[in-house]
Amino acid sequence: MNSDRYEIFQLLGTGGFGRIYNGRDSKENKQVAIKTVVHNFGTPSYLDREFDILSRLSHPNIVQAFEKFELKGRLCFAMERLDGVPLMRAIGSPCGTTLGEVAVRAFGQLQNGLDYLHENNIVHAELSPGNLLVDEFGVLRIVDFEHCRVLGVDESEYWPEGSIAGTPMYMSPEHLTGKLIPQSDYFVVGTLLFEALTGDRPISGRDIGSILQDISAFDSRSLLTSHPNIAPDLQQIITNLLSRDVTERERGWELLRTFTRHYVPFECPDGSAIKTVSGKPKAFISHASADKQIARRLALELSRAGVDVWLDEWEIKVGESISRKIDDALDKCRYVILLLSPTAVKSRWVEKEWRAAFWRETDSGDRVILPAVVQACEIPPLLRDKRYADLSGSFKAGFRELINSFE
Repeated sequence: MNSDRYEIFQLLGTGGFGRIYNGRDSKENKQVAIKTVVHNFGTPSYLDREFDILSRLSHPNIVQAFEKFELKGRLCFAMERLDGVPLMRAIGSPCGTTLGEVAVRAFGQLQNGLDYLHENNIVHAELSPGNLLVDEFGVLRIVDFEHCRVLGVDESEYWPEGSIAGTPMYMSPEHLTGKLIPQSDYFVVGTLLFEALTGDRPISGRDIGSILQDISAFDSRSLLTSHPNIAPDLQQIITNLLSRDVTERERGWELLRTFTRHYVPFECPDGSAIKTVSGKPKAFISHASADKQIARRLALELSRAGVDVWLDEWEIKVGESISRKIDDALDKCRYVILLLSPTAVKSRWVEKEWRAAFWRETDSGDRVILPAVVQACEIPPLLRDKRYADLSGSFKAGFRELINSFE
C-alpha cells in the first residue's frame, strides 16, 4: 500500500460508491486512473471488494487493476487509464438494418470479455454503455465492477436479500429478485444491441417505478414489430437474448457469437482480404507503455488472423514476476513484433526484449524480429538493415505488411 508513488489530479467521473480521478504513477512514469471511496463511513468496503475481484482478472477486454493503497485516510486503488468513449458514441448514429464494422468488433469483444468473466463465476450486472469504453483503435474494455456478483459465494453482507443495484434501463428480470446469473448479462447485451440498431431502449419508463414494472412485464416477442427493417438474423438474436427463458438467451448468445465472427476483414488495395495464417504461430509484442493502445489493437487483429499473441497485460497477473514471465514468453515465441516510437527506443525494457531476440535470431535463426514503426523515430543501429512495417499512417496497410511476414 504505497501511496507515495501516486499523484491525483482532476476528477474524471463518479460512480455509485466511489470517484475516479486522473492520476500518475511516479515509479512507472505513466498515467493511471485512481478510484477512491466517497467517504469511509460504514461497512462493508465495496471498493476493497472491487479491487480484490479485478486484481484476479486478466483479459484484453477488461480494465486492469494495479495496486491498492490509502491516501489521507481514504482507500484507493490504481488502474489503467483508458482513453476511450462510451460504446454508443463509438458506434455513432443508430446502425439501422445491420451492425457496422465498429459495432460488430465491439460486440464481439464484449462477448469475449463476458465469457471470461462467467468462466470465473462473475456476473458483471452493470453493463450500461458508459461502462463499455472503446478506444481510438477499436479496442473495447469493460469497466466498473462495483455491482458485480461472484457466484457460489455468500455475499449477503454486500447485497442483502431484496436489494436492487444498477442502472434501471439496463437491468435483467433477475435484478428484481437479486438472483443474478450469467444469462442476466446476456439480457443486457440484447438491450445494447437493440439500442445500437434503433437508438431506442427496450425498457424506458418515465421513473424508477414504471421502469421496474416494465422489466417485470417485458415480452421480447412484440419488441421488434415497430422495427421491421432490422436484418432477420439480428432480430432473432435480440429476441432470444431478451427472452425471459434462460435457454432462449443461451441460443441467442451462440447466434451472436456466429454473427460477430463473420465480421468484414481488412482488405488489400486490390479488394482481396488480408490473409490469415495457419498453425497458430506464436508472436511476442514488445512495446513501450505509451504505445499500449496500438499494441492492444494489433494483438486483437493478429489473434483474429490466426496468430497466438503474447501481450504482457493479457498474460501477467498481479503479484507475478514481470521479468520472469517476459523471459519465458521470449523463449516460446518465434516472432517478436517490435513497436518502435520515440518512447520505445529509449525504453530499457523494450531494448532488453529486442536485443535478446536479435542475438537468438543471429546465432540460431529460431527467432524473427518484425519491426513496426508506430511513430516516427530513430531506428536502433542493429535493426537498420531490416525492413519495417509502417503503422504510423494507415494501420490497415501496416498490418498487411506484418501479417504477410508470417510463414
